[in-house]
Amino acid sequence: MKRHRKSGLAAAALIVLGAAACFDDPTSSLREGPAALALNRTSVTVRYGDSTAVEAILRDAQGNPLSPTGITWSTADPTIAVVNVDEARPIPGQAYARAFVRGVSAIGGITTVTVTTQGQSASFRVLVLPATFTGATSVVGTAVADTIVTNTPSGPVSSFITAGETLTVQVPATYVFDPAASGVFFGPNSAYIISRDSFTIKAMARYPYAGKARITNLRFRGNSETGVVDIASLETDSIAIARARFRGTVAVAASAFGPNTQMTVTAPAGVSFSSSSQVRLGSTTAIRLSQSATQLVVISATAYTGTIMVTNATVGTGTIDSLRSMASSTINASFFPGTVTNGAGNYLDTIVVRCNGLCTFRTATTAPGPSQVTVNGAQAFLVQRTADSMKVIASRPGTGPVTVSNVIVSGTTIPSLSTSGTITVSTTPGDPTEPANNTPGGTTITLTGTTSANPLVIYGTIDDGTGAGDVDDFYTFSSVAGDTVVIQLTFAGTGAGGATNPDIDLLACNAACNAFVGGFGGATAGNPENLTLNFPPLADGTYHIYVNGWDTGGLTYSYRLSVYIR
Repeated sequence: MKRHRKSGLAAAALIVLGAAACFDDPTSSLREGPAALALNRTSVTVRYGDSTAVEAILRDAQGNPLSPTGITWSTADPTIAVVNVDEARPIPGQAYARAFVRGVSAIGGITTVTVTTQGQSASFRVLVLPATFTGATSVVGTAVADTIVTNTPSGPVSSFITAGETLTVQVPATYVFDPAASGVFFGPNSAYIISRDSFTIKAMARYPYAGKARITNLRFRGNSETGVVDIASLETDSIAIARARFRGTVAVAASAFGPNTQMTVTAPAGVSFSSSSQVRLGSTTAIRLSQSATQLVVISATAYTGTIMVTNATVGTGTIDSLRSMASSTINASFFPGTVTNGAGNYLDTIVVRCNGLCTFRTATTAPGPSQVTVNGAQAFLVQRTADSMKVIASRPGTGPVTVSNVIVSGTTIPSLSTSGTITVSTTPGDPTEPANNTPGGTTITLTGTTSANPLVIYGTIDDGTGAGDVDDFYTFSSVAGDTVVIQLTFAGTGAGGATNPDIDLLACNAACNAFVGGFGGATAGNPENLTLNFPPLADGTYHIYVNGWDTGGLTYSYRLSVYIR
């Protein structure tokens, strides 16, 4: 008969057990009773409401484990932590004892747990940390601008309070803040820190928020055993926060820039302005005229109605990115603050534009470029420009405001400012300072000494003959061999023709003006028009520069003629 392997193994086991029963434990005479109680933990750190296991092992003098019968676990301060013996999961052979330490103090604390069995004892320290921030969170003080209320987690979220203040957070007696690093978070966003020391933080939210706040970088005072214990973060009770608002005053009044054009923004108590503070009107930044710790005075290049935004205001020790006003304000677009004079209003009268100390004209060609003057919708011809004044000649007739570009006001370059009043540029031909007429030879010019840097510049007026008949202007000059005469004609518009974009042509003719010379390079529908005359192949002698009002829509326009020898 074949023997099964399982039956053989069982028989062998019985033989071994029988043999063992015939002998005593050889170490039994060496055991002299319990000698030490060892713990697997010398200290425990647990959050409020959480628990952790601790094991105790009783040994004799030779280190052999003994059954820790009659073991007791006691807490020096059961209001901080309690100990529950593990009775749900029996330990095989009772080789050791196990208990669970649970933190029961919401504010945290330190206590000692002592374990005793069969005349032996051991103890370990328990540090209980709060699960949530147990200090005070309240709305107090008069610093500024946020509406924050505190609520218990189980209670309803209250309505926002009317007079918003800063959130003040105070630690309980067993904690301190890090004066340099502790913070307040509303969701993922850190709050503005208004002031902070070891015991109190004043903070203001960046955005509206409802929920629990987090206090970061706290320190538990501990005792001589633990020292200071760093805590990364603790949550507060629920709070509700409205958007921070600027609660200072905003006043608009008349100024040198026109009625209701100057806005004065005054900071409330606890708020100050710095050199980086600005007032934003919608998507544009207002032009700052002056600034002090408590006031910003600004104007605007455009009219605006709505709430204003104050940026980079200092509240306590914190700098706030932006605070919006509680109510809307209206500010008118600022007019050009200087003066404009234009003599009798004739076409070729010089128009003088002055800043009178209220602004500065740009003279540099770097971006955004020098200041320019626009009269009746067309850029005027520049005669002279300084930091305080510009002299120009209008290129288009009509009545309207004067607009100055790239004006510097209080260090800010304003793209465009217009005058509050209008000026009139006469459309009547026959200007008393008109230098030329319809007959060749009536006006002679001299080109001696002219260069590209120092050209001869002539301003004239012309029409297309449907007005007063001033259709042609002639300028007579003499040339010698080796001369190259460069001529440029500039006028209003694109040169396409008509009253809005007149077409004025530039040509040259011989002494009798019965033949054109130099080609028809300037007789085009463009602006400016350019013509170059070379001697030779042209012979020495007398020639005429011929300006023709080809199509001006029946209106008289001015032009600028620049001539030099290259």
